[in-house]
Amino acid sequence: MIVHVNTFGLSGIKGFFVDAEINLAKGLPYFDIIGMGNIAVKEAADRIKPAIENIGYKFPLGRITVNLAPASIRKEGAHFDLAIAVGILKCAGYIKSKIEKYAFIGELSLDGVLRPVKGIMPMIQSAAQSGIYKCIVPLENADEAALVNNCKIFPAATLNEVLYITENSRNPWRICENNLHNNVSFGDFIDVKGQKEAIRAAEIAAAGGHNILFIGAPGCGKTMIASRIPSIMPKLSIEESMEITPIYSVLGMLGKEGMLIRNLPFRTVYPDVTKAGLIGGGNKPVPGEISLAHKGILFLDELAEFDRNVIQSLRQPMEAGKVLISRCGDFVEFPSDFMLVASTNPCKCGKLLEGNGRCSCTPYQAKQYLSKISKPLLDRIDIHVPVRQVCFNSEKSNETSSIIRERVIAAREKQKKRFAGTDIHLNGKMTGKQIREYCHITTECELLLKSAADLAESSMRGYEKFIKIGRTIADLDGRENINEEDIAEALQYRFLDSFRPEVAV
Repeated sequence: MIVHVNTFGLSGIKGFFVDAEINLAKGLPYFDIIGMGNIAVKEAADRIKPAIENIGYKFPLGRITVNLAPASIRKEGAHFDLAIAVGILKCAGYIKSKIEKYAFIGELSLDGVLRPVKGIMPMIQSAAQSGIYKCIVPLENADEAALVNNCKIFPAATLNEVLYITENSRNPWRICENNLHNNVSFGDFIDVKGQKEAIRAAEIAAAGGHNILFIGAPGCGKTMIASRIPSIMPKLSIEESMEITPIYSVLGMLGKEGMLIRNLPFRTVYPDVTKAGLIGGGNKPVPGEISLAHKGILFLDELAEFDRNVIQSLRQPMEAGKVLISRCGDFVEFPSDFMLVASTNPCKCGKLLEGNGRCSCTPYQAKQYLSKISKPLLDRIDIHVPVRQVCFNSEKSNETSSIIRERVIAAREKQKKRFAGTDIHLNGKMTGKQIREYCHITTECELLLKSAADLAESSMRGYEKFIKIGRTIADLDGRENINEEDIAEALQYRFLDSFRPEVAV
């Protein structure tokens, strides 16, 4: 007798349909699972048999063969346990009702208790896309699974409860409304003393989705300013939240409450991070920090101290908005559409920009320190702004984050309308062709740009970034045309284009 049971696997952060085919035939006792499963899948046989016996059923004698189709796709994890156990019970005649309309996902303990699994949300999303709208999941995964609106979720604590659900009607799980909100407060810019230029640069970066680098001495406020940028960013839309949450789901970072990610992701990464930790990877590829920062901010603290090879791996994801990882012939894609915010000291001692002979570095040391940040990566950072130490009695900012956020949202709305029908929404993502189409500049502006670009020996990419920043400044000021003042201000935010550290010492 053959029984088909619906279940789902995970590939990266996406689910895929798996047809668990269970065949019970006469012969000596035998239990085998095929279909390209890993060790956790193979060990399911040793969990399922005692689980069935410990809930009061006799495990059927005979040859049991389980095929997880399609057999050509690698399958990992213990969440196939429940589907296999249900199939065996169906073959043995213990389940009389039809099970074709259900999907079964969950790990079994030896006493028949259902244990929660990682990645339940993308698997439920895949179920809905496959036309399966009833899913039985572990009780602790219920809230997370119910985030997918067009699926009916039936949670179960034990295998016995699963059998009861299949035989009797039961109302689907309703998610608690509190689980749709997870508010986290970020610092406010009104608490920042001085640093008007850096705060203005942060506003421009947030408005246009520009990557930004703060350069300054230790303790001058680089991290404080960077950590407040989320407070001036627009809130995530429901669509963005539904795109981000599965990333945290596959890593088990949503907790028992299974809350929808509603806060803008802000991931702080330090120089000791590995390439796999930043980009993603491993024997079983999992998302890295750049994917956890998807639709949010990736903050690299002390950029010049990072391993050069690790930092170089950022170039392709920053351009493509996604990262492709290959393992044993399998390809896994993770999203990585983030805004890069970074900070660095200008030299080894960090005092190079403070003047008055405070820097203790030699000219060679000063030059070598910033050269750790490769030119190709620096070209992908739109804004680099110096941050100098301020006096203790410096005045605080006279604008709250909420006031700045209003301007940022208004500027982003302009960009949304401008780029309607294209695959971009922000000035920072414009290509050369789009710059020519949407950024018309006067002859005076062009002369100013050429003069500054020649002086700074800027690449063509650097020249285009001047224009993109100018476009965002005009949007913040509510103007459709870019004027000379916009370009002049934009030129101030490419500090490293003309900075010569060996001369400054």
